[in-house]
Amino acid sequence: KNKSKPPSKRRLKDQSIQKDYKKDVQADIRRAFEKELPEHKKSFVRRGVINLEGACYVHPAMSKIELDSLNGNSLHKLEKIVDCEITIVEAIEHLIRQPGQAEDDKEVSYRIRFDNKLDNEVLTKATYEELTTKTRFSSFLVSKGFVKFLGTTSQFDLFHEFIINGQDYPTVRVLSSWGEYKPGKFIFKNGLYDVKEKKFYPSDENQRIRYQNRILICPDGNELVQPPELSVPTDAITSVAFLAEKFNLWESLNGRFNVRSTLGYAIASLYNRRILESDSAFPLLFKFGERGTGKSSSMDWFMTLFGYKSGNRQSVSKQNTLKGMIRNMTLPIGFPFFLDDYRNHETNNQVPD
Repeated sequence: KNKSKPPSKRRLKDQSIQKDYKKDVQADIRRAFEKELPEHKKSFVRRGVINLEGACYVHPAMSKIELDSLNGNSLHKLEKIVDCEITIVEAIEHLIRQPGQAEDDKEVSYRIRFDNKLDNEVLTKATYEELTTKTRFSSFLVSKGFVKFLGTTSQFDLFHEFIINGQDYPTVRVLSSWGEYKPGKFIFKNGLYDVKEKKFYPSDENQRIRYQNRILICPDGNELVQPPELSVPTDAITSVAFLAEKFNLWESLNGRFNVRSTLGYAIASLYNRRILESDSAFPLLFKFGERGTGKSSSMDWFMTLFGYKSGNRQSVSKQNTLKGMIRNMTLPIGFPFFLDDYRNHETNNQVPD
């Protein structure tokens, strides 16, 4: 037997007075008219997430005017899901690219700020994995001294959309190597040079290069190989004398023929796209010499000019064979490749030709 009593007439009357049904009907009609409009032209926002008063809340669907007027006195209308405000400071794209690839692969991480506006503010770095699921993000919050995620799984989906797409933040792209970043664009430690524009874009004090609404960072090297810095001289005569002095020193250390033949190949490699289009050819350079004549060391510094951070150690057993040469020559875009200690099937049993 159902023992629940129907609501009294007085209670129904009080509820009708408190709730403005006319206003709700007008709002529903306006939402119906604005359904096909883009988001920035709508006067209403759908259910979402907002940072407010040192916490993160889920707000119901409401007008943009109501959303902008939310304050500490409006918290009863909202539902808390995180006990701190969360702001994405910047996204960091780590490019994963091998020489000769036509497409860039990347992994994204985020520099993120947690702030409860009282006694705990944390600026940290979060990987994409720590922002993917409710469980992983809850553990991440607890590790930073905050309470775990308080909402449901569906609310976490709203929260994830809010932090990734609902905030404005710059994207910093960390390149995989220096050298020719894109055709005609060369990355150095201290900036980017655009061949077509004949313009140099210097980096700031944090080694960040601002180029075409993007922020680029040249990768670090290692103990033996460091990214090159482009000199920007103001006096042409002094610059010519400086280059001549360094070039003569270079030749004295590595051999005149060794240096000049290598630089000739470098120039041919830079223009290999034009050579491929006109002659269907690809520039090749083979070095032969006695032990200790600087073949490997010259290849080491030469490869660093083209963005190989590990020098000639890039050429492992699977690359310095006939199949490795053919594979490199058939890549989607032309890129110089290097074979130190070239071997065939008679001298390399690991990868037969």
